[in-house]
Amino acid sequence: MNFLEKEGFLVSKKILSTNQATQYLELIKIHINKAASELEVTMEEYLSCTGRWATASPITMSISVLLEDKIKEYLENLLQTNIFCKKSNVICKTFELIDPIPFHQDISYSANDPYHFSVWLSLNDVDEDSAPLQIVQNSHKCKVESAVDFWLPYFVDKHSIDNKNIKSVTVQAGDAIIFDSKLWHGSNINHSRKDRFAYVTRWVVEGKNFSKIPEIKATTFGMFNCGKLTNQILENSLKLFDRDSQIIENKEELVTTWLDILTKNPNIEGINSSIAIRDLRKLNILNKACTLHDAGNISGLVYKNLWFSLLALLNSKLQLIEDKEYTI
Repeated sequence: MNFLEKEGFLVSKKILSTNQATQYLELIKIHINKAASELEVTMEEYLSCTGRWATASPITMSISVLLEDKIKEYLENLLQTNIFCKKSNVICKTFELIDPIPFHQDISYSANDPYHFSVWLSLNDVDEDSAPLQIVQNSHKCKVESAVDFWLPYFVDKHSIDNKNIKSVTVQAGDAIIFDSKLWHGSNINHSRKDRFAYVTRWVVEGKNFSKIPEIKATTFGMFNCGKLTNQILENSLKLFDRDSQIIENKEELVTTWLDILTKNPNIEGINSSIAIRDLRKLNILNKACTLHDAGNISGLVYKNLWFSLLALLNSKLQLIEDKEYTI
């Protein structure tokens, strides 16, 4: 535990053998394929809309029931302290989900449910071209800052980082990166476009206090409110085409209504209907996956694409979002 507190991270080699990592990855993919079949889409379509599955997801649970106790025993022997698991995720980057993840501190997003450290267990070999985890050395000693919202429409990392302190952590399948929840970290673009799956667990050290965590402040349109604002823009824009339209609260019905509008009105000024229809269908997949599989869109790509293909134009008529940064 002293080494983790001093350095902020450590790499544990071969928590799983290569064969074991491959077997767990295949199990995950079987459950992803099953989830895609439930939504009547291909596995590739499903993965292009998701990329992250939380603790209650059947995809995450498929391996957490097999791995969590094993990881706990390993960590307690390694760190010589009592710990318990707070939450777990399966995350991935694929051929389509290649966007960088800007630098951030994990603890900033968990003010109501904090944890002390994470274990990022890689299920693939990760080299410099396949978006290795990047850490800012010694940054775990800094104060906890407000959560970074990196899902803005332009997806720009605005946090200033000294490149001299950045370390890329390449690993092999079965290796684990253990890091402090205050450590600044992120990842680059997945230039290789190869799958990069990881099983991530979050841990609490018994009897250890937490640093003060700032309140999360939502930006105009970002990761904390883009889902809500997307629905508001789509709901309020219905009156542009039907003055007598009723508010539609069901997400699937709302998307279906817009698909119908764009199909019947393919020449709306400023909108490429075919692209907007594509992006709405992806939103529908994401919404269903969220409800049924505790899934999320890891990089915000679904909302980003829909913003540019449809929402920005609708918003320019509604002025629901007034910040000049979000105009087109």
